[in-house]
Amino acid sequence: MSSHRRSVAVLGLGVVTLSFAAILIRLTEAPSLLIAVGRLAVASLALAPFFWARWPKHRRELRGRNPWLFLLAGALLAAHFALWIESLNRTSVTSSVVLVATDPIFVAVLSPLILREGLSVRGWLAIGLGLAGSLVIGLPALGEPQSLAGNLLALGGAACAGGYLIVGRRVRRDTGLIAYVYVMYTAAALLLLPFVFAAAVYIT
Repeated sequence: MSSHRRSVAVLGLGVVTLSFAAILIRLTEAPSLLIAVGRLAVASLALAPFFWARWPKHRRELRGRNPWLFLLAGALLAAHFALWIESLNRTSVTSSVVLVATDPIFVAVLSPLILREGLSVRGWLAIGLGLAGSLVIGLPALGEPQSLAGNLLALGGAACAGGYLIVGRRVRRDTGLIAYVYVMYTAAALLLLPFVFAAAVYIT
């Protein structure tokens, strides 16, 4: 199989998997924070063999890097999953998924400010269309506090996703993909753990 076909196959598998993620989360009885930690931890464990198998290489990639950028990326990723998964408990799956997928809008708005990357006229038009679509989805929820809260949580998740993508763009300039993703997911899982324990104590 050629590299192009392999890439298409992996992309297709990812799309199919993500298509069912929100529905499966909605059907799960576990608390949203626990689901978020579980998802991050599973990803971290899945990447661990690839990271540690080439530890000397990854150690060189990580040496001298700013640890706060990795921590910031992990915190934003953790917040993304925590907010989005909680939104599925408060609003419809369709609204939650569509709104959380607006993260490119946040990236497009923040990139010129943080990364000094310009945006074309077409880009701004796309942002306008995306915002209009978000309003179409969000306006009917104004009279329903629960749905409105869910929609706002999904938008918060999108903003956090946009944030960690921008941080990742900066870190990935001089760090390999496996090293960056493994450290980020591990940090995100560890950062959420105290909130899971705190929520468990509060519930009991």
